[in-house]
Amino acid sequence: MTRFSTRQYRQHPPVLAPESGRGATIPAARGSDPALAAMNGVEARYAGFLVQETAAGRVAAWWYQKLTWRLGTGVHYRPDFVVLRPDGLLEIHEVKARAKAGDFGATEASWAKVKATAGEAPFRVCVVWPGAQGQWHQRVISPTEGPADAP
Repeated sequence: MTRFSTRQYRQHPPVLAPESGRGATIPAARGSDPALAAMNGVEARYAGFLVQETAAGRVAAWWYQKLTWRLGTGVHYRPDFVVLRPDGLLEIHEVKARAKAGDFGATEASWAKVKATAGEAPFRVCVVWPGAQGQWHQRVISPTEGPADAP
C-alpha cells in the first residue's frame, strides 16, 4: 500500500455541504462548489461523520469527488470520498443507501465499477452505508474477495 503524508498535499479545509437541506451536523460550505450541489442526503450525512472523525483525529483529511478512475474506454468511476488516514493510508469510500435487508443497496453497474477499481487501485476501497442510530457500516472491497460478497 502506498503511504502518503499530509505534507505532500496542500492543506485544504474539509469539504462541507451547503447549509440548506443538509442537516444540522454539517456546517455551511464556503463559496459555491458545483460538486457540493450534487451531494445527496446520505453523502451529506457521511460528510458530517467525516467532520467528526477529523475532529477526533481518526481522519487526517478527506475530499469529496476529487478523484476519477479510468476503467476503460469511455468508462470512468468517481468515488464519493477520498479519505487520508493519520497513518498516511489513502482510502476510497463509496457511500450507498441502506437496503431493506440492512446491507447496502447498489446497482449491478455501480457494483462492477467499485469492484474493478478495487482490483486496480493501490489503496483500500470501502463501501459505507448508514445503520441505525447514526452508525456507519463499512465493507472493505479487496481483489481477493470472491463472488459471494456481491450485494
